[in-house]
Amino acid sequence: MSEPTESIVPADYLHDDVQAVAQYRSVSSLAVLSAVLGVGSLVALVSDTLLVIPILGVVCAVLALRRIANSEDQLAGRRAALVGLALSLTIGSGVYVRDAVRVRLVAAEAKQWGLEWCELLLDGQLLTALELKNPAASRRTFDDSLAEYYETNEVAAEALQTFKDDPVVVLLSDAPEGARIEPGELVGVERNGRGGYLAAQEFIFVTPDDADQKFKVFLSRSRLGGVWHVTGHRPSD
Repeated sequence: MSEPTESIVPADYLHDDVQAVAQYRSVSSLAVLSAVLGVGSLVALVSDTLLVIPILGVVCAVLALRRIANSEDQLAGRRAALVGLALSLTIGSGVYVRDAVRVRLVAAEAKQWGLEWCELLLDGQLLTALELKNPAASRRTFDDSLAEYYETNEVAAEALQTFKDDPVVVLLSDAPEGARIEPGELVGVERNGRGGYLAAQEFIFVTPDDADQKFKVFLSRSRLGGVWHVTGHRPSD
């Protein structure tokens, strides 16, 4: 009986197809989702309300990396998860910083504008202050015709009287000589649904004897107009 011939194929040899199956690893769906969300985070540059997308991208990427690390080499997709994580973090943090800087600039602008409006009342320029309560597109010309308009137009005259009776307007327009206005705390700034801003700023009315009274001025600015107007005011609670 002839001896069996020695195989020339190594014992640990696997056919290419068999080897491919043996080395196959499923791709983590969370890793793919995190990469998609990372790219989708670009829409947050358009509106900060979409900042939730990069936040979800970060969460999915972290979960994907954790699952891949604990899968004992059975899950692939680590690179996709890292790409998604990097994109989401970069874009998300960029949008957050941009909006924070923008809000600070808007708040400073609103405070200065509100302060100038209050000083108009201190100077007795009630007609100008009243017109500045209107959006820029509907304001009348600040000239001699303004006084005539409020004298001859019945609706305008009623609006002026209502304005004069407002507690904050009374406080400032009847202020004694030497009284001044100082900026107080910023109550808040927020975006409205049309891309403009709403701001609430506190001011302090200080009399010559150093007595003070606080009140709030609410301001609004549209995205397109870019000019502030007063939407309300009231004594602080």
